[in-house]
Amino acid sequence: MNFSEVFKLSSQLCKFSPDGKYLASCVQYRLVVRDVDTLQILQLYTCLDQIQHVEWSADSRFILCAMYKRGLVQVWSLEQPEWHCKIDEGSAGLVASCWSPDGRHVLNTTEFHLRITVWSLCTKSVSYIKYPKACQQGTAATWPWPRGGTARTT
Repeated sequence: MNFSEVFKLSSQLCKFSPDGKYLASCVQYRLVVRDVDTLQILQLYTCLDQIQHVEWSADSRFILCAMYKRGLVQVWSLEQPEWHCKIDEGSAGLVASCWSPDGRHVLNTTEFHLRITVWSLCTKSVSYIKYPKACQQGTAATWPWPRGGTARTT
């Protein structure tokens, strides 16, 4: 039986891509994307602060990194490594971040669940869902999307 080399992780932040081709791991402020078959590093991204949450888009083309303490989300493209997006929630704070089912919108929940901000990566537009019903810590709120998809926030 063969084993790979050990590699570092922060806060157990390690996620397989939905298509099963990639493995994302976080070490403090660095995001490392590896090929699942060889574990070779394909991309190394540097975030602005320590990563607290990582999530793949449904089509495995994008990956988001949330830095809740700073109210920031950074989005990276696997197909275009030079492309990236920085979302700053500012004084509203940030407690949760996730993808829409189409993988082209980022949903950020502000502190105290005052609003959910929907950021479009395609049109660069912003929409707000004001005063979403807050849920208990550790449970997820879901709502229906067109074409049967759902989105969640914690």
